[in-house]
Amino acid sequence: MHPLLILGVGTAVVLGAIVVLRINAFLALVGGAITVSLLAPGPAEEKIPRVAEAFGDTAASIAIVIGLAAIIGQCMMESGAADRVVRAFLSLLGEKRGGAA
Repeated sequence: MHPLLILGVGTAVVLGAIVVLRINAFLALVGGAITVSLLAPGPAEEKIPRVAEAFGDTAASIAIVIGLAAIIGQCMMESGAADRVVRAFLSLLGEKRGGAA
């Protein structure tokens, strides 16, 4: 199967799952990855483990960044800096656009 066709099918699976079926975006992306893996050439017994391995590699590479962001966010909440940032954006954008702030 042509690679661009596989890409199109994977994109359609993700968009269809999110927009039509209203499935969580994470689950839709995993479903799209599995679909692309099944359509791609290669041994059938390695397809699902390949998706799991790629997910694990990605999660491992961003875990430290997410952990540090959580620590910084907690420090900002406890020190009051988060409230100050929100108030600054509210004064900049106005009360009508408070959702965007």
